[in-house]
Amino acid sequence: MQNQNSSNAAQPLNGDYWRGIGGDRWVLNMDVLELGIETFSAPLLQAAAPIPGERVLDIGCGGARTTISLAREIAPGGQITGIDISPQILSMARQRAGGIENLEFVLGDVTNTDLGDPYDLLFSRFGVMFFDAPERGFRRLHACLKPGGRLVFLCWRSPQENPWMSGPAAVFASFIPTMPKPDPDAPGPFSLADGEKIKGILSAAGFNDILLTKLDSVMQLGPLSEAVPFLMQQGSAAAVLAEITEQQRREIAAALGDHMRQYETASGITPPAAAWIVKATR
Repeated sequence: MQNQNSSNAAQPLNGDYWRGIGGDRWVLNMDVLELGIETFSAPLLQAAAPIPGERVLDIGCGGARTTISLAREIAPGGQITGIDISPQILSMARQRAGGIENLEFVLGDVTNTDLGDPYDLLFSRFGVMFFDAPERGFRRLHACLKPGGRLVFLCWRSPQENPWMSGPAAVFASFIPTMPKPDPDAPGPFSLADGEKIKGILSAAGFNDILLTKLDSVMQLGPLSEAVPFLMQQGSAAAVLAEITEQQRREIAAALGDHMRQYETASGITPPAAAWIVKATR
C-alpha cells in the first residue's frame, strides 16, 4: 500500500490542530479516551495535594474531569480555572461542570491569555506536551504562580514504554511505509518524554525543587471493537488513514486488532502505559 499524502512531515499537534480536527476527534472519542487515562488521575491528584481555599489553574483541562475533582477538593473558599485551547472540547467541559460555583473556564493559550491573579497550584493531566513553544509556555506559567506555589503535571514517557501508541504506529507503518513520523520536539504526546529535557526547560523557566516520578499503569481501551477504531483516529496518523481506500482501512484495522489482542483481558484491551508525574515549585 502507498500513502496518498505526498508530505512526509507529520501534522504537528499544536494549537491549530486542537482548534480544528484534533478537537473534533477528541470530542468524538471522549468516552474511550477518558476511560483510558482514568487510572492516572488518582496518583496525579494525590501528588498535587490540593488544599481548601487554594487558587488553581487546570491547563489543557479537556472534558473537565480533573477540573471538577479539584474544584471539590479546594472547597470551601478555593477557586479553579480550567483553560483549554479547543473550543469544541471546552464546550463539553462547560456542559459537564454547569452549576459548580467555584469553577470557571477560559478559552485560550496560556502563553498569550490573561490568566488573572497568581495561583497556588498549576495542574495539568496530559496537557503541557502540546505547547507550541514549551520554553515560553513554562516561563509564563512560572510568572503566574505565587512564590512557593506548586506546578504538578503528567506527561507521557517514551514510545517504547507506551505500546498502546507505538504498537499501532508500527502496524500503520507496515502498511504505509511512508507514514509521516512525528518530530519528537514538535507539540505531541512525546515532546516531554525525556526527563532531562523536562528538567532543563523547567530550570530555565525559573522553577525549583524539580522532581520526576515514574508512573506505570495501563491504558484502558475497552473492548477490541472500540479500541481499534479509537486508535485509528488518534494523532497525525489519522489524517493519512482517512485518505486511503476503504479496503485498505479494513486490512489495517484487522492487523491492528490482531496486534492489540495480546493485551486483551477480562476488562478489555489494557496495554501498558507509562508517564511522568512532574512536580516543581516557584
